[in-house]
Amino acid sequence: MPRNRNPKPDGRPAEVGDLSFRRPRRGPMNVEVIRLETLLRRRIEHVLTRPQRLDFHVMMLFTAGAGRHHVDFRVVPYDDRTLLMLRPGQIQRFEMDPGATGFLLVFTADFIYRNSTDTSVSQCMRIFDHSLENPRWHLEGPRRELFGDLFRGAALEYEASAGDHLTEELLRHWTRLILLQAERMRLVERPGPVSDETYTRFMRLRALVHRDMAASRMVAHYARLLGTTDREINRLTRVVVNKTAKEFIDAEIICEAKRLLSQDAFSIKEAAYGQGFSEPTNWIKFFRRHTGMSPTEYRTSHRGE
Repeated sequence: MPRNRNPKPDGRPAEVGDLSFRRPRRGPMNVEVIRLETLLRRRIEHVLTRPQRLDFHVMMLFTAGAGRHHVDFRVVPYDDRTLLMLRPGQIQRFEMDPGATGFLLVFTADFIYRNSTDTSVSQCMRIFDHSLENPRWHLEGPRRELFGDLFRGAALEYEASAGDHLTEELLRHWTRLILLQAERMRLVERPGPVSDETYTRFMRLRALVHRDMAASRMVAHYARLLGTTDREINRLTRVVVNKTAKEFIDAEIICEAKRLLSQDAFSIKEAAYGQGFSEPTNWIKFFRRHTGMSPTEYRTSHRGE
């Protein structure tokens, strides 16, 4: 089960924890299939209801119940026809619904790519990139039954693990099958104007923004790194997320600012300096302009959730 790597001194988790993949049993496999109702019985609400930054992939299928899940500080509603797709680096928080049932399939990229040169593997992983702006997928009719059967099959294999050399490979096949079916669904439901090449370029841009946001908030900086022009970067972000390049960069910075503010370890000044602002007052103005509240107001309201 993933564990919180950022506890407070008294043992309680910090407001945002970095969640790493750590499984205590069934050998060295980097995959786990958990029934949602089993997870809720583990009495770890103090972890689940706090924001957690993931370093693994998550597919969450709900088969009963209705409520809200939080992804990157956005509320995502779910019901018994919902599939959620989350990738490393995203922040999630549970709202506990004792009546919810379903499955969590969590795994690392190493688990999927191990012993494989099949191009379909990289293709099926693109579903997580396409889910960044909207991680919720609605399942109806035969598609709902299909995903239910696939997740149940993976869960049964995991729970009945014989511990032999076939278990890991079987779970890898179940996981790839679910991913490929999700990618097929994406091609039908969200084809849009975004080609795989365009999305690859966008993900390169996003990675650079996350790496360099404290050093530069200028579009020209990232255009130079990508060997292109400001105009092309604007065209790229317009196509993929319907934002100007500046709007996209600022939105990523704000999301990271919220993560910093959600941690007791950082003061307002430290968060400002950590994001590359030499004057905290300028960071406060930047944050208020994009969120409608001051960092202190955000921190207070977040703790009151």
